[in-house]
Amino acid sequence: MRLFLSMTLFFILFLLGLITLKEEFILLSLPLAVYIGVALISIPADIDLKISRKIEPSRFIRGDQIEVLVQIHNSGNILREVIIEDIIPDSVTVVDGHTSLIADLCPDEHLELNYKITGKRGIHHFEGLRIVSGDPFGLFQLRMINPIEGEVRILPRSFRIKSIPIRPEVTKGYTGFFPSKVGGTGVEFFNVREYQPGDAMNTINWSASARSYDRLFSNEYQMENTADIWLILDARRRSDFMVGVESLFEIMVEITTSVAQLLIQNGNRVGLLIFGGFLDWTYLGSGKKHREKVLAALTKAKTGESRIFNKLGNLPTRIFPPRSQIIFVSPIHSEDYVFLSSLRGRLYQVLCISPDPISFELGRWDQEDYSELGVRIAKVERRFLLSRLRYSGIQVLNLDSSLPIEMSLGRFPAVFFHRANLIRSQI
Repeated sequence: MRLFLSMTLFFILFLLGLITLKEEFILLSLPLAVYIGVALISIPADIDLKISRKIEPSRFIRGDQIEVLVQIHNSGNILREVIIEDIIPDSVTVVDGHTSLIADLCPDEHLELNYKITGKRGIHHFEGLRIVSGDPFGLFQLRMINPIEGEVRILPRSFRIKSIPIRPEVTKGYTGFFPSKVGGTGVEFFNVREYQPGDAMNTINWSASARSYDRLFSNEYQMENTADIWLILDARRRSDFMVGVESLFEIMVEITTSVAQLLIQNGNRVGLLIFGGFLDWTYLGSGKKHREKVLAALTKAKTGESRIFNKLGNLPTRIFPPRSQIIFVSPIHSEDYVFLSSLRGRLYQVLCISPDPISFELGRWDQEDYSELGVRIAKVERRFLLSRLRYSGIQVLNLDSSLPIEMSLGRFPAVFFHRANLIRSQI
């Protein structure tokens, strides 16, 4: 076919020369015809490449690097100056190696593309490979996209936390992490009762037994059980503060991941609610499979805006079990106080983990970019808001966002409870 096209072009040029009866035109057209004819002959009839992409591992933690290997095998004719480019997502960055190459591929020849990538948290899809081949003169080209899809999941980072400063009022019957109001086997002292057959010798209270001539007494300890805990992640767009490429929402996601990992590891049932542009529910569960569900939900989490869920008061709170523990991760806005205080009034235990947006911005700006008076006013407003929440019986952890997460969370002691208010004292 290509030979036929080149001969046809040559005869057309030759006939034009005969019609015009100019030998100069015929002689000048011969090199052009030969040039175009050779280019047409050199175009490959088709591109028959067998391509495979290997991504190991297919999921990794944000900040790590992953290796991508693309293997190319030519099962067709020779390809001259073929360009092969792997189409990678825009949210992925190449840190080592190259994603494209230019080479001559002989039949049964094998080539490889090897590079390392890193990227933002989320699910990233590879579309395929772009292949361009043509003649040696660059006059004609064949283009195609080999649809070899791939997927990479970049999980949010999690940090090791020693403990969470909460004490749920309602616990389950399984041995866990939180002290309950029932005596039994445990660590903390609960009560002294009369000795019963079967009690261990090391539980006998010899001081109390010495005051009685005919009875023995045993120590009773407070049982430590599991609990149902709901995590609420604020994914409203106005709750995300951006300074350059750094985002406060990413810090909140990593805090939620770290807390969820600790709670699930200790045997608790954990639920997750992400609200922003829509509601994303992960109902209560425990175990390794449930931990994967929570990680998958946090990996896909992104900010959004909705007229319905722009206010916390529109959240469906009936899904939360009565008197359960709620952990709210948010920078906290002034209008959120009404909803959070109403939760406490309905006998929910509420803990607010709030990364400070002021310290987040100050730690990444130059001193000349902000007003000192404006910073002082913003700090006073935030301090007043957090004090109102505390006096409502809500625990508040104000995290310094200018520090690494593992340091800011580690600054709080293992037992961190605020003084009860009148509402709590009447419960």
